[in-house]
Amino acid sequence: DWIRQGRQSVPIIWFVATLFLVGVVQAELPQYQVNHPPYLQLGNARLGDNDDQMEIWWQTIPAGPGNQDVFEVEYRLAGVSDWEDAVLNVSIHTGVEERINHSTTISDLRYGAEYEYRVSHWRADQLLGSYQNTFQTRLAANKTAPFSFVTYGDSADLSMIENFRSVQNQINQLDATTDVAFSLLLGDNAYPLGRHGDYDARLDATDSPQHVHYAAQHIDYAAIGNHDVWDGTGGQPFRDNFSVPRNGPRTGEWPEHNFSFDYGSVHFTTFDSNSLTNPERLENQLDWLVADLEASDAPWKIVFAHHPMAGAPDKSQKPADNYYQQVVSKLREANADLFLVGHSHTYHRTYPLLGVSNSQAVFLQDEDDDYSKSVGLIQLTSGVGGRNLRSGSFVQFPFNAAGFSTSTQPAAELGFTQIDVTQHQLTMSYIGASEGEIKDSFTITNELDKYRRWSAATAEANWSEVASWAPAEIPDSETIVTVENTKPGIPIDSVVDTNMSVDVVLVRGRQARMSLHIPQGVILKTQRGLVLDPGAELMGTGNIVGNVNNIAGRIVVGAEPPAPAFLVPEPGTSLLIYIGLAIGLVIDCRTRFVSRSRNPK
Repeated sequence: DWIRQGRQSVPIIWFVATLFLVGVVQAELPQYQVNHPPYLQLGNARLGDNDDQMEIWWQTIPAGPGNQDVFEVEYRLAGVSDWEDAVLNVSIHTGVEERINHSTTISDLRYGAEYEYRVSHWRADQLLGSYQNTFQTRLAANKTAPFSFVTYGDSADLSMIENFRSVQNQINQLDATTDVAFSLLLGDNAYPLGRHGDYDARLDATDSPQHVHYAAQHIDYAAIGNHDVWDGTGGQPFRDNFSVPRNGPRTGEWPEHNFSFDYGSVHFTTFDSNSLTNPERLENQLDWLVADLEASDAPWKIVFAHHPMAGAPDKSQKPADNYYQQVVSKLREANADLFLVGHSHTYHRTYPLLGVSNSQAVFLQDEDDDYSKSVGLIQLTSGVGGRNLRSGSFVQFPFNAAGFSTSTQPAAELGFTQIDVTQHQLTMSYIGASEGEIKDSFTITNELDKYRRWSAATAEANWSEVASWAPAEIPDSETIVTVENTKPGIPIDSVVDTNMSVDVVLVRGRQARMSLHIPQGVILKTQRGLVLDPGAELMGTGNIVGNVNNIAGRIVVGAEPPAPAFLVPEPGTSLLIYIGLAIGLVIDCRTRFVSRSRNPK
């Protein structure tokens, strides 16, 4: 038939051929360009799950009018030959520059195991690219194997990207010699406004190749900062680019801004500290945080956020603020060991913080850089992750144990904090980005064999009815003693009924007044002091040798208790207490109040 029609058929043939060729060309038209290569996130992992999970994320931008681009994700346990397919999650259309975030959630993974994964980009039947890498799942909760992680804040900014590159490069070098498990980001993760374009400073392979290499194998767990919510949507790009457990406060908060997770022997919790000037919101967050920490039986508990409570030369937060008072008291109540923050573009850390008195910070001054777990809350500020560093002096903050700015000697340097975790110790090291040298280091030691707890059972606190410590054996000079009232509304009086020498005595009256009575003829000696928390009393006619650290606790001296009165010295002064017999026996009692800041600004 075609032959009979002759040349009249040629246009028809060309028309059909043209349609075929157009279809082929159309099938091969580009659709996506990968803007952010694959990186790891934890996703909505529940506390206590029997198996671990991992999420893989990547971002695309438009490359043309095509519609044939697809992605395929496969994974396998390292050493296994066969790949398994992963199902893609619903994509997030950000509404900004047609950026689309793609992801997959891989569940039922073994804890503490290495996996391989690959993300393939197909256009019709053509493989355009494949991203292949490995990841390590978490240590199961309460596993005591040692591990290391890094933490920093105030980091990625395209206008000064070399700073962040240098920090991440040093982290990568550390990872090559000491496996880094993950990073904690302490807020202000994308400058200047936390927009989608600002996150290119972290996630774009051209802008930040060092971090893209790292993020393909490690999770960044991110706290949210003030710059992260300045995009005009209250942090939507932050929420679009990070995927975290959704176990925060049930009302009033974005799930991505407040969450917790477990890794081995540490329970980690973060909250959105942009609430620092909103007492009602902060209280809601801290109520959740305390319940979250108290529900965990992890040996170590670390809280991370963005804003420091006090002690930063370039910020205004101070001990007189509600933020400081609530965070110190609530985190101590929940037995948090460490509070990690950024915001100040400096590095500094406190002594163990005990509370506040007369708007001044109260702390236990311990000069050996080895602090005992549960004595007080240590705040570590590591805002040296990439932004220009700040100047300022730390001399007006006596509760700071160390501080580095551009005007100190030695000066602050861009870098990060490495934290090494073992069953009995946390070691914090400030690492400079240029040479990888340790600029500062300290430890928190969990000396479980040194801890003793005494509780009293007397319903009325007075001099005639006293409950005894009644230890089964006399504690030695290494013992850390906690005398705590756990009976709501019932004052308790506990007596030291024999001579003893211990390391530290902590008197805590969280639920009601807790009185510690040193009777006539008894000598209590402390190596590092006796700490009176709010609600605590020191009463006696006996002998105390050591430092008395008074927060707002009452000190009663004599045969009969006087009318209630709180003895609080002026900041920077000392108090020498003589506890003696009424007949004139002079007792050597050395006490001094530590931890009074002088006119903090």
